[in-house]
Amino acid sequence: KFEVAWDVQAVAAATSLRLMGFSFRENAGAAASFVLRHGTTAGDTPLAYVTLLSGESVRDWFGPNGKIAASGVFLDMISGTVIGQVDTMVVA
Repeated sequence: KFEVAWDVQAVAAATSLRLMGFSFRENAGAAASFVLRHGTTAGDTPLAYVTLLSGESVRDWFGPNGKIAASGVFLDMISGTVIGQVDTMVVA
């Protein structure tokens, strides 16, 4: 679980890594927006776009197979501050 107001590498790269889901809440009293990306930079492939109003939360689950994220998961903060977690799994 982490709190962010800036771009951050949420999960390091790993062979066969899958993004299974995520849970975030806006926690600074203003709207927040971010993109979860497959990779290590704000220019990498988007996995999920999220916009939250003040105090709003979101939880998403990508099913039993998740989304491929072998290059890691990068949290690209557009605006605001959020607290939450990214759920991943390495598939054998």
